[in-house]
Amino acid sequence: MLVATCSMGPSAIAGAVTAQAPTQLPPPVAGQTVNAQVIAGKVRYRLPGTTAFVALTDPQQVPIGTTFDTTAGRVALTSASDTKGATQNGWFYEGTFTLGQTTGSHPITTLALAGALPSCPKASGGRAAATTRKRKSRHLWGDGKGRFRTSGRFSSATVRGTRWVVSDRCDGTLTRVVSGSVTVRDRVRNKTVVVRAGGRYLAPAPRSATP
Repeated sequence: MLVATCSMGPSAIAGAVTAQAPTQLPPPVAGQTVNAQVIAGKVRYRLPGTTAFVALTDPQQVPIGTTFDTTAGRVALTSASDTKGATQNGWFYEGTFTLGQTTGSHPITTLALAGALPSCPKASGGRAAATTRKRKSRHLWGDGKGRFRTSGRFSSATVRGTRWVVSDRCDGTLTRVVSGSVTVRDRVRNKTVVVRAGGRYLAPAPRSATP
């Protein structure tokens, strides 16, 4: 899988997220709100219950359930990391996703890949099968420190501080880790795998799955 990457190192990115995270907004509330700010390019968002995306220009506090389009930009998210006021920062780009957050004293901020899946024609031979595997699909890059989970069609990747990308492809959901480590939950094989820097893991699409 080849996707564009950022030239900044992980430590520089984490610093940029911290430095540019929204400061004039009310603190995010666990299970209710997240603060968002554009870092680069153009970012759009769609509030729950609405049908149209609008441009994210100034820092905004948005409710859980908001969908972001970062295919042409990068967004910094600040979310609650516990129920006592602590926060965490992450930087996300090159994808469309919907915000969520788990319950409990140390909630995980979730980002479910959204947007159209690719058209995956049935392969009839070796060359056709190879072409199908190489077709790119929706994906999302993340970089940050805290409890974040990116969910694709067939697996989810949970991090505590790393740089990673999750891609929904014709042959399954691929997680690739650039730095740190990621815990991948393969929902097809019903197993959990730890993927470290430089590694990748593909949760294969079941044969019965259709785009």
